[in-house]
Amino acid sequence: MAGQAIWVFDTSALGEIRAIVGKAGEKAIFQGLTELLQSDALVYPSQVVAELEKRGGTDPGFLPYHWARLYKKQATRFEPVFEEVRRVLEHPQTRHILDPNKPDQPEEADPYILAMAIKIKKTGDIPTVISQEIKDRAGKMSIASACGLHQLLSLRVEPFLVDRGLLEYRDRNH
Repeated sequence: MAGQAIWVFDTSALGEIRAIVGKAGEKAIFQGLTELLQSDALVYPSQVVAELEKRGGTDPGFLPYHWARLYKKQATRFEPVFEEVRRVLEHPQTRHILDPNKPDQPEEADPYILAMAIKIKKTGDIPTVISQEIKDRAGKMSIASACGLHQLLSLRVEPFLVDRGLLEYRDRNH
């Protein structure tokens, strides 16, 4: 019997929603994400909240941060422990998931997202990492590549929103 699909959100995915739907459509999207979260189908590690806070947490209109902070307790129920994150960072390739150009604070969410998805997979559920980070750069592996190395699914936020019925498909060529 197949496990439950669980969507593991990255900072980049939550932060990109306004760019996709505009400020007017953002609230409806986050209401849909709340329903998924309340049905135990959406998670993120606490480091996502810290990264969103750095991006704009002091702005009362920055919905991604305020939403993530509000639902942090429920969303972090698969929070990885240090040992699980350490294993991700000791992997010969996925250790490059850390951005060498990023400051130390807040702590990067990427290794925690990957460790969380691995932890969920071990329970028999089916994690999919939702992230906008799909391109590898010099010295920095994308979360999508890191997911592939661990046989994890990864998806950008727009197709996820369309699949969940939260957004209409838009043909980018027209």
